[in-house]
Amino acid sequence: MKNIIIFIVLSGFSGAAMAQYNPYVYHQGLNEQTVVVGTVVVDQPVTGQGGSTLGRVFGGVAGAAAGNRVGHGFGRQVATLAGAIVGGIVGGDVQQHVTSQQAENITVRLQDGRYIAVVEASYIPPGTKVQVVYQDNGKVRIFPL
Repeated sequence: MKNIIIFIVLSGFSGAAMAQYNPYVYHQGLNEQTVVVGTVVVDQPVTGQGGSTLGRVFGGVAGAAAGNRVGHGFGRQVATLAGAIVGGIVGGDVQQHVTSQQAENITVRLQDGRYIAVVEASYIPPGTKVQVVYQDNGKVRIFPL
């Protein structure tokens, strides 16, 4: 019963963790952002790294639950701990594999002559004029003009 309650609580957190910001949808209360114009110099494909925290948590819980069904006394405790560790490792690897995605490493020459590189989900061909948006949270986004 305890495992079911833990699973339900963690499931509630996973929905909140999966919510993502969509820059094309208006969100009330956004602050002013700095925008710099530049030109794409290079666009190279890369594999974006997926998250693994929730996979580790769910894998650890599942592994602990499975290990708890093995043996008695101290052996059961050891099996539960081993199940949690192995389940966490496997769960993290599975989530990282499932959530990894193709992305683009875009190098931009800014108007002031500096170069920056930003990883984006979409391809922007070299020579395209872009706006580089510096967000309050420290992230940088690139949008074609």
